[in-house]
Amino acid sequence: MCYHKITERDQAPESPERINQPHIFQEVHTICFFDNISELEEYLKGTEVCGMLIAYHGAGASFLPGVPRYATKNAVEYSENGGGKALINNFTAAFGQAFDNSVHQITDIIEEGWYAASGRYSNFLRRHKGLHILFLELGVGFNTPAIIKYSFMQMTAENSNAVYACINLGECFCPDEISHRSVCIDGDIHDVLTELASHI
Repeated sequence: MCYHKITERDQAPESPERINQPHIFQEVHTICFFDNISELEEYLKGTEVCGMLIAYHGAGASFLPGVPRYATKNAVEYSENGGGKALINNFTAAFGQAFDNSVHQITDIIEEGWYAASGRYSNFLRRHKGLHILFLELGVGFNTPAIIKYSFMQMTAENSNAVYACINLGECFCPDEISHRSVCIDGDIHDVLTELASHI
């Protein structure tokens, strides 16, 4: 039994049809020249970029403002004080105003535990591929929907045994393709879980 509640207000601002399109993961070396930044941003128009991994020098921070930046502590130290900082200073001296020497402000530090958790998640998905699985989304909005929301929807669409469930106040929806295997509850998570617990 699925309770599926969608209103016009709940429809996603971005096209949910994208769940049936292949996700493309592309690695791009950090670019630091303003001309190259403009060219690449033009090329990426209409593409959802859900994050940037800053792994070398950290220059070129004007590229894709607002996109989350990920790095290890070592990478941050390298860009701010180590060899990466020296590289940025040398490039600034050589190329002047053509070079964007602003350093990316990292939004998320990748700790050792992150790698272990990522491995467990990947192993879980691999071991349960095609099996009966519930993709439960709690309160995921549209700041970075590709990380959880769209991924869960796509994995549900690809697995006929999977169910997608979402509890979200004001941003609860699912695409038509998986509506028959979705439970969408438009409500406050605390209130919904409290109500469910009272019936156990």
